[in-house]
This record gives sequence, structure tokens and C-alpha cells, in this order.
Amino acid sequence: MPRTLTSKIASRLGKSISSSTITSSGEVSGGSSLNTYAGPNNFPTSGNSVGDQGWDTSNNRLYIWNGSGWYSIAVGDPV
Repeated sequence: MPRTLTSKIASRLGKSISSSTITSSGEVSGGSSLNTYAGPNNFPTSGNSVGDQGWDTSNNRLYIWNGSGWYSIAVGDPV
């Protein structure tokens, strides 16, 4: 049975923060980091760690660095 998109996103997010700690205030520390960028051209191409996350404020997309590039994994739709 093929995996759903939701299942794939959950799996990728789980792997990206598996070495992180979630504090009592809900912050993620260690392992990966989340930064915001004003467009895909502003994402850094060096100095990243596998699992780093980038939020693109121009199109409301979440990206994860896999060691060789940024990959879009989720779209943030308004509630």
C-alpha cells in the first residue's frame, strides 16, 4: 500500500528532530534548527546540518536540508 503524503511528511519531520529535545515551553533545542527566509533564493547553501528546517515566508512552505539541498515538505495553509 503506498504511503500517503501526510505519512511521508510525518516521517521526515520525525527524522529531522529525532536528536532534538522539546523543552517544557515547547521549544526545540539541539539537533536541527528552524530559520525563516524571505524567499527560496535566501536559503543558505553551505553551513547547514542535516535536518535543519527553513520556513519560506514568501510562500508559506517548510523546507528541510538533507545534506545536499533544501526540500519542500509542507505547505502552511491558513486556518
